[in-house]
Amino acid sequence: MAGGAELEGAATFQRTIREAARDVADTTVEAHAAGALMATEGRKDSPRRTGFLASTHGYGVSGPLIEVTATAPYATIVHSQNPWLERAVEDEDDHVADLYLAGLDRALARVKGNR
Repeated sequence: MAGGAELEGAATFQRTIREAARDVADTTVEAHAAGALMATEGRKDSPRRTGFLASTHGYGVSGPLIEVTATAPYATIVHSQNPWLERAVEDEDDHVADLYLAGLDRALARVKGNR
């Protein structure tokens, strides 16, 4: 290239960095893994008499938001006295961060170019 330098692997790098950016922007997989983790921990920590309350735990994902729920008709009343779901979410924040960081690492590991 006259009067300039050509970076070997530049096209590959540009293509794979764009792909990585798309992967990082889409956190659906990580959000579902985080929701499942928090719902499972909430289920383990829920107050038990019959086990019905624990059986109603679940989660939903909407974009970057995760909602962990217990759908038993009395869940809100019990939770106001014993906020087990709130504790489960707070207790798992490090594990949730690890899930998102692992997704970021996977996306960046696919970036190719002249290394």
